[in-house]
Amino acid sequence: MAEELVGLLGGPRLKIVKLDESHLLVSDCWRTRKVLLSEIDSVREIDPNSRMHRVQVLFRRQTDAGLMIEFMPEIRDLGEPAPLVAELEELARTARANSPVTSPLP
Repeated sequence: MAEELVGLLGGPRLKIVKLDESHLLVSDCWRTRKVLLSEIDSVREIDPNSRMHRVQVLFRRQTDAGLMIEFMPEIRDLGEPAPLVAELEELARTARANSPVTSPLP
């Protein structure tokens, strides 16, 4: 069962992102692409103190979803960090450690 991380789409760059056991499911409303969690290089919040704050995910290499995606996390109080940033980073670390093949960025 996929856990929905985001349900908002707010522009051409923002995506809808869901999580399953080993993938991010990245949608632009027309297509959904699967990206292995082990492909995540970094996760960070952008404008965490605004109502339009976003989460940015950078991948280790070009993926079907691109090299980077942005999405809006679930609504939370201003100034409160989005807990999913740390959760995604931990899931990516675990996936890379368990991945049979990990190659560095070119």
